[in-house]
Amino acid sequence: KTSYGYTELNKVAGVNISRYALDNLRHKFLLNLGFSLPLNFYIDLNFRWQDRNGSFLAYIDPEDPPVVTDYKPFFLSDFHAGITMQNANIFIDISNIFDISYRDISTVLMPGRLIMFGINFSVR
Repeated sequence: KTSYGYTELNKVAGVNISRYALDNLRHKFLLNLGFSLPLNFYIDLNFRWQDRNGSFLAYIDPEDPPVVTDYKPFFLSDFHAGITMQNANIFIDISNIFDISYRDISTVLMPGRLIMFGINFSVR
């Protein structure tokens, strides 16, 4: 499954109601691939590319004033796999597989790679 979104903003900098009013998401492309395998195994791959309008204040050196920096586009990949059994699902999730450093909005640096293992039980 794929999706793509594009937003064109017709506002200009000036008196802003919000600090983030001009930081809208310009492009977002998603690709989701799901595979059902024998013996109740499954794999889901998710890919996302996005490009944001606007800029943020980057604090490069604590001694220096912040620098106005444009958002950079980024590409993320996620992996989810597991096996479904009668009353349980054993899985692994890996978010941001390639440990990409990015800022989605404002000065907040988003987390790197995250790996989770788990078991979901269902009671019938």
